Order: sequence, then C-alpha cells, then structure tokens
Amino acid sequence: MSGQFGFMAKIGASDAAVATLNDQPYIFTILVVVLVAVILQIVFLWYIHHATLKPEQKKKKEPKGKKAGGKPPAARGAMGGFFVKMGFNNCVAAATYNAPTTRKPQAHRPTEPNIETPRQQDKDRAS
Repeated sequence: MSGQFGFMAKIGASDAAVATLNDQPYIFTILVVVLVAVILQIVFLWYIHHATLKPEQKKKKEPKGKKAGGKPPAARGAMGGFFVKMGFNNCVAAATYNAPTTRKPQAHRPTEPNIETPRQQDKDRAS
C-alpha cells in the first residue's frame, strides 16, 4: 500500500491501519504528541525524585584510584578480629554493624500549649 504512511506497512501495520492513517493523518500526530508528553512527564518526575533525595539517601561517590580494603568484612571493626580468630570469617553481626550517626540536637518543642481553663484563670485572679 502506498501513500504518506506506506512505511508503516513495512514495520508490521496492516493494510487497513495504513489506509486509516492515510485517510486521517491527525491520528498519527496525536499518537506522537501523546508519546512525547508521557516521556517528558517521566523525565520530570525522575528529576523531582532525584532533586528531593535526602543526603543520606544519595549514593556516595567512591574516589577513583582507591580500591576496597583488603580485609574481609568480618575482620574490619572492633570485634572483627575476634570473629576471625574464632573461625567465623563471614560473620554477619560484625559485617553489618553500623555505628550510630550523630544528629544535631533539636530545640525542645512542647507537645501541647499551656492552656488554662476558666476555673484556673478565676483562681489566679482571686489570689
């Protein structure tokens, strides 16, 4: 089949589909516009996701030229040597222990405002 959309037959479109596209070319235009809009929305959502990540959620960049330590994970840390001597070379407890992170102290915020009842206000006025 020939026409403006004859190339669609070469990529698997039926003769009826090519005839419809040749008769109503705006359908193809709408398809392309919708696909571009969906792709742009996906890129925009990915950018929002990436831009709003907290610093601890971002992957740390490893400096080039440095390789991972030569010791196995169980041999690193305070108790790692103990586990290696005891024969537990792949001890999960020593390999996965993470020291607690330090956080900045936050200002104390009261959970409830100090609201006096009318009776308490009357007592205060009387004294």
